[in-house]
Amino acid sequence: MSLRKGLTAIMLLLLCALRAAAYDFSSTAPTGQTLYLTYCTGGVKVVYPANTAVPAQGWNGYVRPTGALAIPGTVSHDGVSYTVVAVEHHAFYGCNGLTALTLGEGVAAVRANAFGLCTALNAITLPSTVDSLGSSAFYNCTSLQMVTVRRAAPPVTATTAFYDVPLSAVALVVPCGCVAAYTAASPWSSFATVDDAGCVVTVATGVNNLQRGSVSGGGDYADGAEVTLTATPAEGCFFACWGDGDTINPRVVTAAAGARYVAHFFPYVHDTLLVVQTDTLEVHDTVRIYNGGTDTLYVVQRDTLRLTDTVQPPLVTLTLVSSDPWRGIVVGNATVPVGTEIEAVAIPMDGDAFYGWSDGSYDNPRRISVDGDMVLTAFFGEYEGIDGAAGDGTAWSATVDGRRLTVHCGAGETVRLFDMQGRSLLSVNASSEATTVVVPAAGAYLVSVGTAPAKRILIE
Repeated sequence: MSLRKGLTAIMLLLLCALRAAAYDFSSTAPTGQTLYLTYCTGGVKVVYPANTAVPAQGWNGYVRPTGALAIPGTVSHDGVSYTVVAVEHHAFYGCNGLTALTLGEGVAAVRANAFGLCTALNAITLPSTVDSLGSSAFYNCTSLQMVTVRRAAPPVTATTAFYDVPLSAVALVVPCGCVAAYTAASPWSSFATVDDAGCVVTVATGVNNLQRGSVSGGGDYADGAEVTLTATPAEGCFFACWGDGDTINPRVVTAAAGARYVAHFFPYVHDTLLVVQTDTLEVHDTVRIYNGGTDTLYVVQRDTLRLTDTVQPPLVTLTLVSSDPWRGIVVGNATVPVGTEIEAVAIPMDGDAFYGWSDGSYDNPRRISVDGDMVLTAFFGEYEGIDGAAGDGTAWSATVDGRRLTVHCGAGETVRLFDMQGRSLLSVNASSEATTVVVPAAGAYLVSVGTAPAKRILIE
């Protein structure tokens, strides 16, 4: 063999190898067969695995699927869940060992010749999401006995979709109340019988992530029947809620056309702190997770309170106002998740007094559960000798050495430092009779100890 012929042969072998696979990844169907899929707009589609002109002439080493085949509505690859939007042309062409076909909720299209020459296929179930059947989609499926369609409106169907299929011997089952629509549409009107089969409906189920858990109980039921659904988390995950916010598990639902129940599972991990209504989380605390609006998406109680799937809760604002900023300041203004508890503090100046809040409370400091936007005014005035109004009478003093501020007070007293706008810069419990802090910059500051009146301190 010449060098040129040898190189040509090698190039042909390489070309064949490059053309051998026509898919991006494979997945195992619930019924055990291997599915070959490629990425597309909206998800993935099932395809014929090898590039050959006529798939019926050979599968180039790939195993033809046989038996009852269920194509799921979603598949997972590398930890990502994809919707199966279509069965592509010739995907199962010539698979004469297939006996039954079920397409999962999510599949929208069956392309031309997708199941052509599947001569042993006797039953087909199409989901409520299917909206089109291509030409010769089920060409020469001569053993067909029943087709069940879950879609209320007849899918857009090529007149040749069931080419060479003896439809006069095939029964068609449609959703409740849809017989008239199918008997008026082609080629559905050509079936031997069109019936709603006693109004059998499908209760569809799904999960937010195929790797985190599964749901049992979905399927075909008589319309109005009671159905029990069970969400089972995978190892390392927990069930949080159903897509409609219900947290009951197992739960009993009523079978109805178009019903779909999605279980939400989340992993126990320690990466991102869950956004909740309180900063302090204890074992068995109730945790509220929000859907971005004003409603709680779900409430769970778990030993581990950290998730990767955090969501932003609705925020509310607590606005505190001083009746006279020269006589006192207020601390606690905040924008926080709804339900958060905030400590509000009214701090009078030396020689002045706090006389109460605008909502009638005299507690100071006070804890406020912020369930909505709130505005509270703290009333200050000149100290007039009213019992309790001027604080607890704590005796304390402060000395300044450059930017070093030393507060002399009793051990255990709370020492607070504020700027002149009332923003809290420091809050510590004095561990001894002298507590020293370094003030960040020159300027005027307010210092308070306990509930005693605050004093203005100048740092040069």
